[in-house]
Amino acid sequence: MSFLCHRAHFFASSAMLLAATSASAEMVTLYDGGFTRVSASAKVAEHCQVEGYRSADGWAEATGHLILKQDAASSEVTVTLDNARPDTLFTIWLMLAGKTPDGESFGGSPLMKSGATPLIATADLSEAVGILKSPRTEVTNGFITDADGHGSVTLYLDYPIIGGAYPFQRFDRFDATDPAYTHDTPRAIPVAITGKSSGAPFTLRLASHCGDNLHDGLVAGQHEPWFDWIAD
Repeated sequence: MSFLCHRAHFFASSAMLLAATSASAEMVTLYDGGFTRVSASAKVAEHCQVEGYRSADGWAEATGHLILKQDAASSEVTVTLDNARPDTLFTIWLMLAGKTPDGESFGGSPLMKSGATPLIATADLSEAVGILKSPRTEVTNGFITDADGHGSVTLYLDYPIIGGAYPFQRFDRFDATDPAYTHDTPRAIPVAITGKSSGAPFTLRLASHCGDNLHDGLVAGQHEPWFDWIAD
């Protein structure tokens, strides 16, 4: 099946979902459960050591929980982390890149030419661009764990995640005449947030920044993957 056929099937399914969620003025809870620990945790075990603390096993006791709510035009995402590395910056990312069943690459951030983008509202895109060369600890897509390794954040997003698309065109310096952003290129926007039914699952990833506790805006900088959630 061609990529365009898969996109047509995806958007048809999305339309039915959005019609169902828009029938109510309140957000619908679409997921309330755990994250899956990233199996390749070598970076966590290597970079996230704390002298005299239980970190040699890669913080195996850590758990992550996700609540995802949305309506036709927006989403609310709550992430909670327990038993993780204390006093550490964690951030949440939307992994957008994928491949069609025919092997064609598509998706990703058109602003950074990367496969992921921070899970932020589009109103925060300009600020995220502004700190690319001036990393910070205060970020809108994350939190710093406390002394017990606990942390949580609720994100309010101006786009639906399930069956939706990331509206990069709302970036205040977006130029619609730039040929890199046309629908004839792999960097077309808005970028569909697809699910497994389309053959290209998206992922929400929770990552730490153990090395420097800094975040570089639209790019993750030095980081270690901890948890993923892949949409069905």
